[in-house]
Amino acid sequence: MKRCLIALNLFVVALALFAKSPERNIKLEEVTVNSRHREVLHALGFVREFSELTTGTDTVFLFREKWVDFMLPAASVKRFQGWKLPRILASKSYYRFTNAEGLDSVSDRFNRHFSWADWLQMPQRVKLPENVSTGDGTDTIFGRHRPTEIWRRADDRIDLSVNVMADTMSRRWVPALNSFFRDNVDFERFDVRYLFKGVAGNWLTAHNLDALTATIESNGRGSNLHKFNRPRENYYVRTYAEMYVADREYISVREARKIERNPFSESELMRLMPSEMADLDPQILALIARVNAIDTIAVRINIPVDQNLVGRDLIPLTRKQKIINRLRGLVGLPQKKFKKS
Repeated sequence: MKRCLIALNLFVVALALFAKSPERNIKLEEVTVNSRHREVLHALGFVREFSELTTGTDTVFLFREKWVDFMLPAASVKRFQGWKLPRILASKSYYRFTNAEGLDSVSDRFNRHFSWADWLQMPQRVKLPENVSTGDGTDTIFGRHRPTEIWRRADDRIDLSVNVMADTMSRRWVPALNSFFRDNVDFERFDVRYLFKGVAGNWLTAHNLDALTATIESNGRGSNLHKFNRPRENYYVRTYAEMYVADREYISVREARKIERNPFSESELMRLMPSEMADLDPQILALIARVNAIDTIAVRINIPVDQNLVGRDLIPLTRKQKIINRLRGLVGLPQKKFKKS
């Protein structure tokens, strides 16, 4: 009881002293606490891509909008791999076909994949250069003959421009494309630009990525476009892609597996549409309108039927007829056609 009275008196004295003290504004730094059970980063991205495939006589132009997601587990997670390449959740494609003879047609599908956008990844953990690790500043990393990385920092925001062609070291930003470099695909241009926000400390992580753009130009596209049009014909591919990170969250492995099996629906994704995107060019809007106006049912009806796929009126054979055909096959004679009795 005595201890309680002493504590109560001290509390009253403290309140009196606090009431007499001048008013003070105390600003506490923001602290983020991550549970050790939330070791997987799930990120949703909205992608716009503009790709073009050109030969000596033909051009295929593609505009595509799609939702993708990434599942990036921490290094300590051993029982779940996730995925580093974008998984497509929803996609709409708009193609335009032109050639030297005056063709100008559109479609929502094409049986060749030539875009480079599906190989772009979230960045891995990267240490900041010294000039931008402690505060505002710029830093340029040179390759053998020209700048390969240009860093600009303002507060917690970092703008990074990467010329992947300038030095092999910069391929760390696009590790999924290393196999194309090894296969000697002739890249003429490979520029990627990143915008990071909320950067603290000396390291960049995928959690900081807010948006990226990429411009990739190549002569050829690898073995997956072999015999695209005519054997040994040269073709040129150009892709410009934008990706905006619409949402990111650290989740548990259990939650990650659930999202892997049951991804977000298109209606759920549309509520996360980024607001900072630029308006589409009128020519792109015209292409979208042309494709949306296609009567797909009428197109399918007008396609000539492949006779090899047409069902035939096969006559069921009797047991005797089956034995006869089997014996004819043993001695090298062709199958006999029996008439319906």
